[in-house]
Amino acid sequence: MGAPVISFVETDSGVAAYTLTDTNPIDFGTLQAGSTTTKRVFVKNASASVDLLDAKVTAIEHPDSQSGSSASTYDVTTFSTSQSGTFTSELSLGTITKSTSSSYFWVKWAPPLGEASGDRIWGLQISGNYIES
Repeated sequence: MGAPVISFVETDSGVAAYTLTDTNPIDFGTLQAGSTTTKRVFVKNASASVDLLDAKVTAIEHPDSQSGSSASTYDVTTFSTSQSGTFTSELSLGTITKSTSSSYFWVKWAPPLGEASGDRIWGLQISGNYIES
């Protein structure tokens, strides 16, 4: 049976969907400190038989390649179910059904004023439960 097989997938207008990995990250582009930008990210469950229950997404320190302080990366990353909705540091996504990529969320990054320029790397994490039958 196994566990859910979860991946983040980014789709922008005119750009084909791709799975987000260390080599295919979300690219917020060039952003000035004190500004904000948002991206829509889909959640895909490639498992043929197991749903992810009570799914939650958060921003975390990258386990291998963190670049930038917490105050300029994961602490200023928030999530919402709509682009104009309320953004929070943790977002409940409910159930991510097997064999789908229909669940999505918006991620907002807002580096604070006074931050030095340069690349930033941090992680996104999805957690939840599943029932093996």
